[in-house]
Amino acid sequence: MAVVVCEIQYSIHDSFSLKDKRQTVKSIIDRMRNKYHIAISEVDDLDMHNKTTIEMACVSNSRQLARSILDKVQAEIESLYSVDVLSSYWDEL
Repeated sequence: MAVVVCEIQYSIHDSFSLKDKRQTVKSIIDRMRNKYHIAISEVDDLDMHNKTTIEMACVSNSRQLARSILDKVQAEIESLYSVDVLSSYWDEL
């Protein structure tokens, strides 16, 4: 069994209030959780209106498969939403 964890800090464009940010973050989390069946949550920068930190985890029988799923999630977030990656941290257990 392999667990891959990824924590990514995003800058959110077009977010001028906490309401705008929460709408975007909720959309990201709901879409990625339903499509890829991963654990995903906002873990930091909760009170900043234009920045968020999202952590996601995938459990699989293969590290390569879990890593490729999270890579797809990250690429999809960047293509569908107006965000920029500020930093990222990956860990494999």
